[in-house]
Amino acid sequence: MQHRRDPEAIARCWSEELYGSQYTARIPAVKARQVYVADFLDMSIGLQDNLLVDIGAGEGQFLEIAAREYKARPFGIEP
Repeated sequence: MQHRRDPEAIARCWSEELYGSQYTARIPAVKARQVYVADFLDMSIGLQDNLLVDIGAGEGQFLEIAAREYKARPFGIEP
């Protein structure tokens, strides 16, 4: 039987070991990618006044972009 870590251990690993304080989505390259995705979704299905879920929302920047620029009604889930 394979040993699995509990959810708290996994979250701690992601937060402390993998990313720590080094990573942020608030850099131009990541923001550009998020704007591209939001624009693609808006052109494809329309975001205005629609619910939008971001699974793995991180710092919430994508949600901010979707709400501010595309008038979506976003919410995020972050493990």
